[in-house]
Amino acid sequence: MIIYNEEKEDIVDERHICYYTVSEGRTIILMEIVEVKLKHPAVKPFAYAHKYDSKYIDRFDRAELGAAATVLLEAAQNNERIILNDGKSL
Repeated sequence: MIIYNEEKEDIVDERHICYYTVSEGRTIILMEIVEVKLKHPAVKPFAYAHKYDSKYIDRFDRAELGAAATVLLEAAQNNERIILNDGKSL
């Protein structure tokens, strides 16, 4: 585990992984997981460190029209069933 003060100039690349939602009563929050490629703190010119960050995207009231896609994402993530190779589900 690398712990250091990350600076904007240390970020080489950010790659989108997925979106997810967080529910707070009548409010729904859209979040994003990104993989961040950083210059390694000990040897910045030679190596990179990778980490995953959670980023805030937007906050909606569930009843507003702009929340429709986020509410559908929440429904999909809450109803997803994972089927394992042996046929059992999680």
